[in-house]
Amino acid sequence: ISITIGFLRKTLHTSAVPVIIMQGITLMYPAIITLTLAWTLGNLLSHDLHTGEYLAQLFTGTFPIPFMPVLFYCSALTIAMVLGSSWATVAIVTPLVLPLLMPMLNLHAPLTIAQIPLLLPTFGAVFSGAVTGDHLSPVSDTTIMAASSAGTPTMTHARTQFTYGYIF
Repeated sequence: ISITIGFLRKTLHTSAVPVIIMQGITLMYPAIITLTLAWTLGNLLSHDLHTGEYLAQLFTGTFPIPFMPVLFYCSALTIAMVLGSSWATVAIVTPLVLPLLMPMLNLHAPLTIAQIPLLLPTFGAVFSGAVTGDHLSPVSDTTIMAASSAGTPTMTHARTQFTYGYIF
């Protein structure tokens, strides 16, 4: 659409199109690779290794079920801080929520949302933890870009973000 608009406004020449496309691919390549690898790992954990069921066996009877959102929040926050990507964290952790909660609550498919009262708070905790961890991570692309655009060292900017992270 942008190329068409550029042609219509006569601000874009045919010879510039391949250069613009290659610049776009180069710009998005790291994000696409990260998300692809995160989705692959998420599928591997969920479907091949059955990590959710394994964790449910470990936690059943040893961890209070009402605290599952807290556990997932802390896990997502830690993973996002290490990875520096909230999207990759969500892709890895989200497939574990339902397989972990169903055996712990002794539920079987098909289910309705009303049957799993902790489902939405747990998903919310995953998303919140992922975004908070990404915000606090010194290796996050947003932290690096914000620091470089402000002209400050990355670690200085990352330290200032911990104030916001403590607010939760």
